[in-house]
Amino acid sequence: PTTGSLGGSVAAAPGSSGPTSIVGGPIVSAAAAAAAETADTPQRWLETYSSDPWLLDRDGLRRWSDDEEHCEAKWIYQEAFYEKDVHAEQDTKVEKIRAIKEILKMLHCQKLEPIVVVTQFEYAFARLMWREDILEVCKMDQQDWTRVWLKFRRLQLWQDAVQNDTQLPPHILSRIDQRVFDQPHAEIHIKDTYDWFCATYPEKVAHIEGAAKAQTSESQRILAARRHKFDEKLGLKDSFEQMTLQAFGISPKELGDNIENGKQIFRPNADMDENVKIKDVCEMHRNETFKTAAAVEETVVLYLAHLIASEPRVRNYVRKQFYDMCAISTFMTEAGKPIAQNAAHGFNRNYRAFHIVNRPLDQFEKDDELFLDVLHLEREGFLNLEYTLIKSERGVDGNPDTYKYVLIGRDSDGLYKDRQRLSEHFKRIDSAPDKRYVPNDNRQDITKWNWCMGMQPRLEAVARSHEIRVRRQSMVENSAKIKDLYVCAQMRFGFDTLNHFMVEDPILDFLLKKYCRTENTSATDVFVVPGEWNAARKRVLLRALRDELYPMFWAEVRARLATRAEEAVCRAAAKSLFNIVNVQPWMPDENDGDEYDSNYHIDDAEALQLRIEDDAFKQDPEVRQEMAAIRQGYCSVLVVAPEIQDEYSIIAMVNAFGNPVDMRKVFTRFHDSAFIDRDPMPGDDPKSHASVKKSKYRQHREVFKAMLHMHRPTLIALPVFGQDAIRMKENITNLIEDAHKERPFRVKPKILLTDPSVSRVVAYMERICEEGVYRDCETALERIAISIARQIQDPLAEVCQLWHELPSENGLLKLRLHRLQHVVPRGRLARALLLPLFEAIGNCGVHANRLRHSPHLMSVVPFIPGFGSSKVELFRKCVNTAVMSRAELAGRIAMNLGGRVTEQDPMKTFIAANCMPFIRICPDLRDIWKASSIPAFDRTRLSESHKPWLASMCQAALAGVELPAMEEDERKRFEVLEPIAKAMAVFGKDASLKTRLENLLWDDWDWAKSAGEAFPDFANADNFMDFLTGEILRPYSDKRWDYFDPPKEAIFRLVCADPSDSIRPGSLVHTTVIRDLEYDGSKKADGSQKAVVRVKVLPSMLSGSFAKQYNVGQGQGYIPGCEKHFLEGETVIARVRQTMADVSRAPSVNVTVDPDVNLFAAEFPIDDTDAWYFVPVDAENWTKTQLGPVAAAKDSALRELKRWVRRPRNIRHPNWVDNNFDLALKAVDMYPMGNVLFRPSKRHDVILAMLKVRATDGTDLDDDIVEPKDCFRTFDVIEKDNKSVSKGFELAGHLEVDGVLFKDFDEIIARHCDPIMDNLRLLREHHKFGLRNGEITGRHEVKEAIWKFSKDDQRLLYYAMVLNPVLVGHGLLIWALGGRQPREEFIEVHPAGFSLWGKPFDKIDALIKWFKSVGWRNATRLRKDFKEAWERRRKEAKELRGKDAFEDMPRKKASVWTAGTTLTGLQTPGGVGSGMMTPSQYLPESAAPTPGGLSTPVGSAARTPGGFSLAGVPATPRGVPATPRGVPATPRGAPATPRGVAPGTPMAPVGGPAPRGAAPSTPFGFGHVAAAPVATSTALAGPPASPANLMPGMPATPAGLIRGMPATPAGLAPASPASFVIGMPATPAGLARLAPPSPAGRVSGMPATPAAIARHGTTMPYTPAAMRFQPQSLGSLHQASSEPAAATPAGPPPPSPSGLLQSGQPRTPGAPH
Repeated sequence: PTTGSLGGSVAAAPGSSGPTSIVGGPIVSAAAAAAAETADTPQRWLETYSSDPWLLDRDGLRRWSDDEEHCEAKWIYQEAFYEKDVHAEQDTKVEKIRAIKEILKMLHCQKLEPIVVVTQFEYAFARLMWREDILEVCKMDQQDWTRVWLKFRRLQLWQDAVQNDTQLPPHILSRIDQRVFDQPHAEIHIKDTYDWFCATYPEKVAHIEGAAKAQTSESQRILAARRHKFDEKLGLKDSFEQMTLQAFGISPKELGDNIENGKQIFRPNADMDENVKIKDVCEMHRNETFKTAAAVEETVVLYLAHLIASEPRVRNYVRKQFYDMCAISTFMTEAGKPIAQNAAHGFNRNYRAFHIVNRPLDQFEKDDELFLDVLHLEREGFLNLEYTLIKSERGVDGNPDTYKYVLIGRDSDGLYKDRQRLSEHFKRIDSAPDKRYVPNDNRQDITKWNWCMGMQPRLEAVARSHEIRVRRQSMVENSAKIKDLYVCAQMRFGFDTLNHFMVEDPILDFLLKKYCRTENTSATDVFVVPGEWNAARKRVLLRALRDELYPMFWAEVRARLATRAEEAVCRAAAKSLFNIVNVQPWMPDENDGDEYDSNYHIDDAEALQLRIEDDAFKQDPEVRQEMAAIRQGYCSVLVVAPEIQDEYSIIAMVNAFGNPVDMRKVFTRFHDSAFIDRDPMPGDDPKSHASVKKSKYRQHREVFKAMLHMHRPTLIALPVFGQDAIRMKENITNLIEDAHKERPFRVKPKILLTDPSVSRVVAYMERICEEGVYRDCETALERIAISIARQIQDPLAEVCQLWHELPSENGLLKLRLHRLQHVVPRGRLARALLLPLFEAIGNCGVHANRLRHSPHLMSVVPFIPGFGSSKVELFRKCVNTAVMSRAELAGRIAMNLGGRVTEQDPMKTFIAANCMPFIRICPDLRDIWKASSIPAFDRTRLSESHKPWLASMCQAALAGVELPAMEEDERKRFEVLEPIAKAMAVFGKDASLKTRLENLLWDDWDWAKSAGEAFPDFANADNFMDFLTGEILRPYSDKRWDYFDPPKEAIFRLVCADPSDSIRPGSLVHTTVIRDLEYDGSKKADGSQKAVVRVKVLPSMLSGSFAKQYNVGQGQGYIPGCEKHFLEGETVIARVRQTMADVSRAPSVNVTVDPDVNLFAAEFPIDDTDAWYFVPVDAENWTKTQLGPVAAAKDSALRELKRWVRRPRNIRHPNWVDNNFDLALKAVDMYPMGNVLFRPSKRHDVILAMLKVRATDGTDLDDDIVEPKDCFRTFDVIEKDNKSVSKGFELAGHLEVDGVLFKDFDEIIARHCDPIMDNLRLLREHHKFGLRNGEITGRHEVKEAIWKFSKDDQRLLYYAMVLNPVLVGHGLLIWALGGRQPREEFIEVHPAGFSLWGKPFDKIDALIKWFKSVGWRNATRLRKDFKEAWERRRKEAKELRGKDAFEDMPRKKASVWTAGTTLTGLQTPGGVGSGMMTPSQYLPESAAPTPGGLSTPVGSAARTPGGFSLAGVPATPRGVPATPRGVPATPRGAPATPRGVAPGTPMAPVGGPAPRGAAPSTPFGFGHVAAAPVATSTALAGPPASPANLMPGMPATPAGLIRGMPATPAGLAPASPASFVIGMPATPAGLARLAPPSPAGRVSGMPATPAAIARHGTTMPYTPAAMRFQPQSLGSLHQASSEPAAATPAGPPPPSPSGLLQSGQPRTPGAPH
């Protein structure tokens, strides 16, 4: 959309593109701009009215017919004044329409700009309209009417194109008639009619619009239905076709008739409903497009729904009901929780937007920016916005209003089912053992559960809001209301209460009764007859409502509320800008002379003190000229601008005409005489740097004094850059006094503190930096100094230069005018900021002759009515010589317009008519001609049309006036003057003009007869007389405000450098104690001790204080927490009571630690109106904030957190272990691969899941053995909804792992951990895992080989995958190309598959395919993006984990635990899991475990996939079918196939892993196994394994890693514990019914007692162990090594790396605890 001159938008020309200017249509070409520059038409008029070629004449001009102006006047009345008249109970429609038409004629025909209409002709409409009403009329004309009229004209084209073929319905014809503008909301009616045409005749859209629109799938289906004549068969269109689809019901037009008449005039055919089936009807209409009956039915439903949604009368009803019932609700997101909490505790205004509950549309006030806060927070992702429909009801007691929550799209039957569903949901929760219910995988149950989980918080919010309403009625104190607000937020409600708040959709219910077949149940009520046809009709209505009407009206509501909120922000921003520009240049007060000392030279005293009797002051022409210039606003300014973070300052001297004449760079401390004149300390070196620097300070101080005497500035301006500004003002005041004593000033300079906000923007705007004197400045500080001086001399001109038509170049948008200005579209805000500039120019006028001498003031020219940015050069040409009259200026304008207006009076040109009242004609101080040569009327700000009225009034007022005594020559000159000049001469000295007019002329004054012109019908004569007489008494007086110092709020904001206003009454601040006056002997005036603490407020370091005791009447004794001595440097949390700032003293902050809520209740942003629709959460309860010393508050919170983290847990699960990391590591070592251990974190409020993904020497056998500290992958399990004391000991009902919610540990294992193990298995089984089909898997070996392969053949991409040695449980992709150094890429393994650089894949083959085709080419960019994403994930995981409860305590020294059996010799175990023990972990006594030298060597045989293989069991060869699902596995304890001379007995207890030492470990082979070299591909040698199915009923184990070697399936039988004495049988470790096995013999070949009996009765004996191995390091044997490797030192798991690996591997989000 293109835009108008005061805000809003109008329709853009079809096909137009490119950038647009802020004040109107597209930015035109250079030729068009040149033509506009010389056209006798205001630039803004052209941009506003000539932007759409559809409405232009052949000659390119915009003209309005009488019909259009009449329609526009009626439309403006209905939109802007109708509701006001209804509210005021008056009927002024006719008069206001006439007045509006007069305003439109001024805008259209006379081409006056809105500011001219308002300032010059406000009186003419004063009986009917205020000033704001006139501006609203102008705004609607320039911004909105073009859009409305253009759509109305297109509707008429639709009518012409359609009416030749068919007759339009009467209700459509009435909307195309001009009478539509007599109705409110005519634009909506026009839009609905336009949509009706598009839906009814879609084939003609391209003809009307001029271009075909892109079609959606639904629109294509609708067009296909029309091609197959479904509209004719439905009876929607007259034709000869049989209406075979009419059984679907009445037409949309007939539905509209029913709605319009309020009863069911047209009904569906009951016979068809009973005798015809939908399927049979649809079968008849199958064709090549709709091939099934279901497709036909779906298309008919879609088509009818679209037509019903387009029916204007249906829309009218639904829209009205929707607007009446629509309410706004917001829901805080996870990201928004800390923002909301900070807003609550800081009393921020945006806190109101976080917890809105069903706030009706009429509760969003016109001047309230609440909805803009909502939209901004939604865009930031801090909350979710949704609409609801509510049905208001009056309570039983009639107070307050209650409402029900409308279930959108539910009729009474649907409501009953939903209530049943919610009741069943609550009952299932109550019946669950842990009061938590999550459905199984049944899709229907999951759908119901999701609906209930989403509906429950919404209904609870409704119930809480009702509770808040009822309870607040009886409360008086604000503190009680605030506390109760948070009490209600914690309430819980049962399903019976929540069901009560649900109600069916009344809109749907009404439409069903008008559209479906019904039967009467009473004289006034009907019900919808059940049946398949009515069910189809219900689907039609539901689709029309849910898919089209409700979303459309919600979009309208959003746009409407957003526009209103944006306009409120724009008005507030415009007001702030007006406060900046509507200020006169500084001028001395009448009493300024009293402050000067008259004891010095008499000339200076007389020059400054006008009250003395001597005439010396008046006789000194230099002093007279200077004082006269100052009184007119000509003042010279010396600016001292310090650098913010440096020790230098700029001193700039700007003369009275805005020209810089001197500039110096000095040390900032030149003014600090107390520091400079301080005596040196004994021993100070005069040649030291500090001494030399101090001497420079003295020199710069003298330079400053010399500049004062040389330039004699009127003012000294000090920009407020920080707290030093106040001290600088005091010091410079002393310097001025010292300089005055040395050599008195004629006019002593006055010191001003100034706001540098505008000057900062000026200094950093590139466009401005290249203009004028700013181009010669080297630094921004120099430009700031000049700009500050010029802003004092003329604030309007300095601000105007920031303006630009392009928003990106508009410096006004960079000024801080409102906290939400950045949310408003820049174009809208920029248009709103035009009005204060126009009004300021109207108040002061443009001094044409001053602009001629001072080019930097030309920045105001674009804002002179009639001119614009394109006509600045025209104005410059017109003022190249002195301007002494309006006629002279008008002639120059006409001449420079290219002679196009020479035939008419130059004063009647459109530009002259606009600009003359705003041109102030008077001589500049640099001119030598006198003001008396200017025609009297030209000195005023009146339009030429007012001249007859003013002349006649002056003529009548002068009659009978006694003229003052004057000389004869003077009298003769007076006699020839015109009446206006005489009145100015007479009444300028005697201000009795108005009194004379009131007494002598008013009663019988005939305005029309006196001026010869008709007096406006709606004019206010009093206002008109005041307007005219004011220009006689004080011609063209400056109506801007007198110069004023920056307000206290602005001074405070500038001093503390806080643009966010975080320090304001009620806000929470941290302070640092400076001094406790109670303990340093400070006394009050009455001699009592001062109980006050001096502090510094952080981070601004402002001075502040708080009282330790209550004041009289507030309480007795000390405030809680203040009965102590506050030490220096101690941190205190407090709330701001008051901020104090002034130009005469340093700012300070009064804070308090008093927890009394009443002190800040008035500052809390939630008022009574907001509270009715606001339901917060308890975490935001600011009344619970503990004020006082931080140590106490922190200690209390930390103690509570520690107790919470270390709380006992009542969790009963076989995988739960309430142990620390060391003990958990021991347990994990004994777990088989794939098992998960859950334990509590000892530092954070989370549960840790330790998934074992790598083999250790405890129970697993794998070709890659790692230390226990490197065998597991950790996950943070976040508990939801159990943060209360009553529920915190149990396991939460919702557990979050990696952003996914689970209901319990079993679901985490099944849905998260097991898929990860499966994906790891698939990764290891992939043919690209390692080299030589998985024989070589070492990271370094693979990397070296890949590099060698790549160097040998640089054309191919070589790659392989290995396990990640650092991020356990993940993979690495090693690849190289072109012989370069191989790169290592992180492969993330997750339950859904794999990810490479953050891109997910469900299969590893898909990952490889993508990497080979796309990934490697973009590796650098993808790697960089992934690093950033990974860092964000790490931060999010850290935030989710929460605060470290023991951050004040150092972490324990890293554990050095290792498996005891890795040491040589016998070793007495200690601790949990050592020696003999039963699976119950009962420890009656302990014994020595098997020495490490006797442990079974591992790493040389394959393992059973999946992480559950038994040590020593080889894998089934590839190709052997896998074990069928459901077949029981072989019990643990089955004998392993001997690989050497002496077979080994696997160690595995019943029911899971036994702790280390539960049974002696027997070597599984005899002697060393000869392994093939790494470089070869030969499989490991060894005896064959037992074949699969060797025993009856025993399934085969899946194939392992070594091809061709079968594996004995792992069973579940327990292992036998070691005996105390060699040869003594041991008690079995498993079940009692199993035969106990014999201990491992000390002599090879000793038979063993059977360890277990199979289920079918077969006994499976253990084989004896043999002592044939030397001590080895457990888990460290390399599969290709024939010698035992050195033991790997045991220890705790290393911390996650701080960065990425050399290949770009990131560290895991959230390090293990």
